[in-house]
Amino acid sequence: MEIEELSLPGVLLIKLELHTDKRGSFIELLSPAICEAVGVALFPQVNISESSEGVFRGMHLQAEPFGQAKLVQCLSGAVLDFVVDVSPSSKTQGNHLEIELREGTGYAIFIPSRYAHGFLAKQDSTRLLYAVSAPRKPSHEVSIDFSTTSVAKSLYGSDPILSEKDQRAMSLSDYLEGNW
Repeated sequence: MEIEELSLPGVLLIKLELHTDKRGSFIELLSPAICEAVGVALFPQVNISESSEGVFRGMHLQAEPFGQAKLVQCLSGAVLDFVVDVSPSSKTQGNHLEIELREGTGYAIFIPSRYAHGFLAKQDSTRLLYAVSAPRKPSHEVSIDFSTTSVAKSLYGSDPILSEKDQRAMSLSDYLEGNW
């Protein structure tokens, strides 16, 4: 396993050991070594989403005190994955990073709870696995309108497919002002 810190503090690219042979492949996503490396003792909930090409899911987070750190891996297909710093006191507030995650690479991304996360599916039947550090708390779910973030420039010219929830998402400034 190799770990690389990306351009936002605490966001990590984890290059997992991918074992392949004529039978297929094997990867260890959750282990004590990974938990120790990312500073999360336990991931009590695991989610899988499936998306068609052109679907944008995000920008999502669980607001404090029910924040969720995420360990995300692409199981099938490919995504352009986005992380936005939405911490009111951060020097990198409003900045984002993007990284392509695709099946068969052994790459996962760790996202601390103070960041919003989203992705654009680049292929049909794209599946993402999310291991999260805390159970979902519906009253603290936040969806931030990607067009009010630095992500908008990266998606310029595309017409992403959004859920109803994401179509009604709040602006980043409303979130930062506590208007959620």
